[in-house]
Amino acid sequence: MLDSETGQDPELKALGAPEPDLEPPPGSPAQFDSALVIPRRKLLEQASAHVAAVKSFMGVGDLYTIDVFLVGVANRSMLLVRGFVDAFDKWNIFAAAPLVRLQVDSLLRVSYMTRAPSSDVVADEVMKGHSFRSLRDAHGNRLTDAHLLELALPHHPWLKNVYSSGSEWIHLSTIQVMAPWEFKQGAPVGRLALLFPMRRSRIPAGFLGNMVAAMSEATDDLLTYIDLWRRRKGLPLGEARD
Repeated sequence: MLDSETGQDPELKALGAPEPDLEPPPGSPAQFDSALVIPRRKLLEQASAHVAAVKSFMGVGDLYTIDVFLVGVANRSMLLVRGFVDAFDKWNIFAAAPLVRLQVDSLLRVSYMTRAPSSDVVADEVMKGHSFRSLRDAHGNRLTDAHLLELALPHHPWLKNVYSSGSEWIHLSTIQVMAPWEFKQGAPVGRLALLFPMRRSRIPAGFLGNMVAAMSEATDDLLTYIDLWRRRKGLPLGEARD
């Protein structure tokens, strides 16, 4: 069945296709805080930039295992960003915050692969169905999330706090359990007030801005690694194209 407006098969529409309007919709946090408008717009521009990034390295030379790996990373990254913005616009921090952690997850792995002695071997192992956790680095250490973070921190020091706070949104934690409850001081004892579903007022000041900034930073760094592959692809070690 064809779309009545576009005349195209909706099944053929690419997931994560950019919206024609980069402005926040009514009700978005960016409508209430002008400081969030530009960072939100940047995220949507970053999402669109994935298409050009993939085209740039796929148009160079032969097909490599790393090409296949990075196309998958870019696909995931673009859709995570779009999903993040959709959740952000609806104030759904429970859906948006974990997506930051997932983006960081990709960054940790691409950061390692970029610096691994044999990047193509890493990509090949993942394509065979092996998890990073089952692989080892040159010193024999398993590539657990904790070890990947340790290896990435010298290159991305901002990750330390983001990774830790992001994990609180992946796993059921105190911050999530207490979100619909508000403690009110009183005499002789305080009391708990139930706010279910939780209210926007329960979102800590600055949390939305920090969340958007972390997502943007992780996405920027991923796009930088993708472009680094474009510059080095197929060239002798130490050489790079503009």
